[in-house]
Amino acid sequence: MAKIQRATRYSQAPEYDVFRNVNAIARGWSNYYRYAHNNNVVGGKLSQVIFWCTVHYLGKRHRRSIAQMMRDYYARSPRTGCKGLFIYVPGQPRTPEHRYFLWHKTLPRVPLGSKSVAAVQDQQPYVDAQWAKGHSQQQKQEARAKAELRCEQCGATGVTPPVRGPGRRGRPGRGPRSP
Repeated sequence: MAKIQRATRYSQAPEYDVFRNVNAIARGWSNYYRYAHNNNVVGGKLSQVIFWCTVHYLGKRHRRSIAQMMRDYYARSPRTGCKGLFIYVPGQPRTPEHRYFLWHKTLPRVPLGSKSVAAVQDQQPYVDAQWAKGHSQQQKQEARAKAELRCEQCGATGVTPPVRGPGRRGRPGRGPRSP
C-alpha cells in the first residue's frame, strides 16, 4: 500500500506517469499473489486500495469532488469489458479509443503443481519517478504528437524522434565543467 500511496501522493505529477506507475505496481502484485490460495480476496483488497488512492489523486489534481471525477473518468474498458478509471493518452484526441485505463483485474490463480508455473515469466515492475526531474512520459508523448513523428533535423517522416528533457547537454553555450 505504501508504494501506491507514494505514487499518488503528489497532485502535480502528470496523470499519465502516475497511471503507468500504478499499473506497474498492480501488475507486480497480481503476479506475486496469483500463486496464493486466497488470490481473489487479496486481489480484491489491493484493487480497492489502488482504486481509491487513484480517485483521490485525480480529485486533488483537478480540484473536483469524487462524484464529479467518477462521472468524467469512470467508464467501461473496451478491451476487458470491466468498468474502471481512465485518463486520455497525452497527445491524442480525447476520444473513447484513446483512453488509458487503470489496471484492476486479478490474474487467475496458478496452482504450484501445474505445468504452467514453469512457463510464467515474472518481471519486475518499472516504476518511473523521473517526472520530478523534468523527464515525464506524458511530456514525451505530447512532444512526439506535436512533431507528428517528423525528424526536426532532416524532416523524414515515420521515424520516432528522440525527445530530450531540459538537461545540461541541451543548453547552448556551456562547455564541460572542470573540477
